[in-house]
Amino acid sequence: MKIFGIFRGFPGLGRVVAGAGILNMLKSRGHEVKAYSYLQGNAVLAEYGLDKIIDKKPDKRHIMIIGLNPISVESGILIDKILDENPDLVILDGEPLLVSTLAMVFPRTKILSLLNPTDIENQSLPMSSLKFYRNHYLSAGCAFVHGLSGGSYAKIGKNYSCEIFSIRTILRPNILNYSISASGTSVVGILGGGSENASPEFLNSTVAMGRKIISLASYLPHDNFFIYCNDMKICSILCSNLPDNIKVIGKYVSPEKIYANAKVVLCRAGRNTVSELLFLKIPAMLFSTAGDFRSTEQDKNIDDVCLLSGGLMKKCHIDDSVEYIANQLYSIANELNVNYKFTPGNEKILKFIENM
Repeated sequence: MKIFGIFRGFPGLGRVVAGAGILNMLKSRGHEVKAYSYLQGNAVLAEYGLDKIIDKKPDKRHIMIIGLNPISVESGILIDKILDENPDLVILDGEPLLVSTLAMVFPRTKILSLLNPTDIENQSLPMSSLKFYRNHYLSAGCAFVHGLSGGSYAKIGKNYSCEIFSIRTILRPNILNYSISASGTSVVGILGGGSENASPEFLNSTVAMGRKIISLASYLPHDNFFIYCNDMKICSILCSNLPDNIKVIGKYVSPEKIYANAKVVLCRAGRNTVSELLFLKIPAMLFSTAGDFRSTEQDKNIDDVCLLSGGLMKKCHIDDSVEYIANQLYSIANELNVNYKFTPGNEKILKFIENM
């Protein structure tokens, strides 16, 4: 099969890592695959060595909060390339207007939409916004909603003539094949995919979280700390007057290196990161993204993952004292109750695609 993937490249990498991972697994099974992303998303495509559908980078004016502008020059070139090469399947994640535009000019039965649960069911959004997202995302012939907790979306799918499947989070193949050290010695902070084209609220909350981790490193001078922020702008903001026991990394780093020596992780509660931590059984302190439209989604993720982890993960707030966070950190770092299993959705979606 010839399979193309188009994945939103901002503000985090959640939309890219799952889709690119699926393409990589399909490639290893002999399928012809090509991909498209932008901004920091290109680092993930490069990591997997995926061929690009087009090389042209989008003008920043055409990268919008609801996805790539479908009537820009770059999107026109992208869609023309799809029509010309006529792939058997196009997988899209995070580009609602591009999904519906492509569905108008390309057989919708050959379009698959990857979705967060909150893309089509989100009580924090006005009904008008929710209907907008549903109308565009569900223009595809079928959709896979992948996340921490399963749900039934059959009724929603029926209303839009779209077959919807609900699965656990799709994980990167390098996570599925990875074994972590049982004796990690470092505290690892993960600040997300970066700040390019992100809202000021997202940037400010990221910096605040980074500074909280730096304060924690000062409070715990005998522990080694690493902060991964995948963004040189955030890195430069955080790198003044650092204590000797912490290092901030501003470039993209593969997950194997991030998790290699982690005894505990401090991070946001994004779907992909917490799913990886659940699968690898790494203890974590989870921050929601305060003051940002993701806060509702991530608060729900925290509730779900704390139930699933059996005490291995705990919630903390940016305003909590470093003493409180340190005590919680040590309590989960020594947690032995890891009697759970997190089965990702990779095999279900791979089986579906190969049976098309």
